[in-house]
Amino acid sequence: MNIKTIASMAGVSVATVSKIINNYTDISEETRQRVVKIMEETGYRPSSSAKTLATKKSNLVGVIFAGKLNVDFSHPFFVDIINVFKKQIGLLGYDLLFFSNEKFLDNGEDYWARSKYFSVDGCIIIAGDEVEKSVFDLDASPIPCIGVDIELTGASSCYIMSDNQKISMKVVEHFYMNGYREMGFIGIERPSLVIKEREEAFIASLKRFSLDFRPEWIVYGKDYAAED
Repeated sequence: MNIKTIASMAGVSVATVSKIINNYTDISEETRQRVVKIMEETGYRPSSSAKTLATKKSNLVGVIFAGKLNVDFSHPFFVDIINVFKKQIGLLGYDLLFFSNEKFLDNGEDYWARSKYFSVDGCIIIAGDEVEKSVFDLDASPIPCIGVDIELTGASSCYIMSDNQKISMKVVEHFYMNGYREMGFIGIERPSLVIKEREEAFIASLKRFSLDFRPEWIVYGKDYAAED
């Protein structure tokens, strides 16, 4: 069963069936109902690739966990972001396509080429550390992108950043208001803009409340996980 068979059974052209599938308005209601009834009776479902070719929309949004040291589904903050995003984007009729970067990092990744191949309508990019150049190539492309904790500058892009300095300041303030006066800081060993901003704000907040700064109370784990 294909679009040609449906057209033949309905006594219309293939172009007419294609227009009905893709919700064009220049088809009479009688013809539309006849074609829809035949598709329902035969169980015909147009392929997603056929609809994408006709409408230039796939209703797919790519999800990229960027970086050689990337975040993943075990990260409590980013998994919450993806869960909420999935629900909201689903209400708009979109599905998510998750990109793998493990193999492609070794062989020269190309997110733009892969986004075009899958005809995604846009991408959400969640930043880890040591973000690969291909992310910024995608940012500069015509494909709409939203960055989470990564600054994007493309004409079709925007981004949302955590206010890491405010986070540290509010934590120190919370402890201070609850009577704590001796505070330490745990970061991660590798270079990270997030940790750098938090640590600087932590030290500045100690000075703001006239608290002692003790370098030995600043230590570093290997990662963001609780055990580290």
